[in-house]
Amino acid sequence: MISYPQHNQAQTRSLLISGLFPNGEPFAEEVQADSSYVAQIKVLAQCRYSDLGGDLDVTGLTDAATGSSVQDSLLSAKQDLLSEVEAVEYVIHTVQNSLNNGRTFSAGSTSELRAYVEFFDLILSEAPHAFDGLCSGDRVADDEDITLAFEDSSSAEFALVPADALLTLATVALGEGRAVAAYQVLTMASITRVALSKACIRALV
Repeated sequence: MISYPQHNQAQTRSLLISGLFPNGEPFAEEVQADSSYVAQIKVLAQCRYSDLGGDLDVTGLTDAATGSSVQDSLLSAKQDLLSEVEAVEYVIHTVQNSLNNGRTFSAGSTSELRAYVEFFDLILSEAPHAFDGLCSGDRVADDEDITLAFEDSSSAEFALVPADALLTLATVALGEGRAVAAYQVLTMASITRVALSKACIRALV
């Protein structure tokens, strides 16, 4: 069962989400969320970036506690997820706007968050399709293999694992507004951590 941090645990419920992949293979997973919409977005993103997954069409929603069908709109990855570049752009612009408005966050210092925003702006300008087709299968023996040194525009230096930096930005963006893009990027950065980091490193070589 997938479990994500919730902003209001009192409203959280477990939903069984059924679906089909494009090849006709069935899917079923129980997920905790405070709405069927959020639950479906989480599952669609998890399936897109999983090694054995792909874009999913949701075919049914069931309340796991009662077994009753949930009569809400059913989502699909192709219709309801964003492209990777759109999702990452949303996240970095959300964080940038919040920083410009003087917000501070527990997820990272202001200088770190600004550097992360600058880093991913650079990635998207150098290699806008770097995140296309990412999946979970890549592995490394040590994080040193996916850590790079980044010097921002103020000449401050940061050692960062790109996926971890993006995960931090997505966490901040999620707190600013529970948008599809924030859930999608949070999932992508978590599931494809090594592949995403390698893609960023390749983009800057």
